[in-house]
Amino acid sequence: MNTRIRTMLAAGALLAATAACGAQSLDGGSATAAPEAAPPVTLDPASMEDKAADVINAITPDQALAAKAPAGVKSGGLKVVTSVGYPPMEVFASDGKTAIGFDPP
Repeated sequence: MNTRIRTMLAAGALLAATAACGAQSLDGGSATAAPEAAPPVTLDPASMEDKAADVINAITPDQALAAKAPAGVKSGGLKVVTSVGYPPMEVFASDGKTAIGFDPP
């Protein structure tokens, strides 16, 4: 009985100690720093070959959310890696370069 209580207390202390370790600020770590002006977000238009082009091209970026992105994302953007060639998920358009399909990058 005494061992069970110690085990539960140790597990609770371990959980409490590790719960806050992964938290990071999205603004670069400084809660008091003034937010820098983010350039407006622009999206690449979907190829007209893509059956969902009208839906994809109607998406509008959330500028307020974009302003909260880390500085590295603002300056360098996001890099996406995929393996194109699994229809209908993603295939190349007729230009041989543009990924289209159900889930293109």
